[in-house]
Amino acid sequence: MADNVDTVCECMDALSLKRLSAEEEFPDLSQHNNHMAKVLTLDMYKNLRERATPNGFTIDKVIQTGVDNPGHPFIMTVGCVAGDEETYEVFKELLDPIIEDRHGGYKPSDKHKTDLNPDNLKGGDDLDPNYVLSSRVRTGRSICAFSLPPHCTRGVHVKLPNMSKHADFEEVLKRLRLQKRGTGGVDTDAVGGVFDMSNADRLGFSEVELVQMVVDGIKLLIEMEKKLEEGQSIDELMPAQK
Repeated sequence: MADNVDTVCECMDALSLKRLSAEEEFPDLSQHNNHMAKVLTLDMYKNLRERATPNGFTIDKVIQTGVDNPGHPFIMTVGCVAGDEETYEVFKELLDPIIEDRHGGYKPSDKHKTDLNPDNLKGGDDLDPNYVLSSRVRTGRSICAFSLPPHCTRGVHVKLPNMSKHADFEEVLKRLRLQKRGTGGVDTDAVGGVFDMSNADRLGFSEVELVQMVVDGIKLLIEMEKKLEEGQSIDELMPAQK
């Protein structure tokens, strides 16, 4: 990581850019719905635009994807990228609060946990096949200078035609720490009440904990779906916040 941000920022002198004022270059984020837009202010932009990593990665490159993609109908997107390892240090004023906001309070001082022992999982092979159409587990790991960040997700295609129309559907997903996507993935609609469900968290939980959240959450959603099929209330099944 960069030992001194001032030293790193000297890289800006090597960039031949015809620049407007910060006020002119600051993007209009008033209609944006992503974590970057929530955190970035004009004053912060004025400060960060004078910096660059040794590879020449600037604040404009950090936020460009979030400027070009205002939001998503199903998920709260991050709205920024790290171009290299030094990005996290050089632009920490922006990235630290974004990471904390996106990952449930995960702070720079926190340590990521790991548990790759499948014996610690409970269930997962007993999900009702009338509702769960498919499932998968995806993992990724950071190697210095390659592929950021570390994470693990479990995805399940589950059929919830009644539950997905219930007024408390979004609140239930929030409490279960689950994230929904369309039938064909992040940029598709849910067809026939079939959703691609996965854990909303990436950092701060072990692999076993993340998969367990999905297993337990899907079981509860199926139980709620069955209640609604029978015309019954699901009030007694409302989960506490995980």
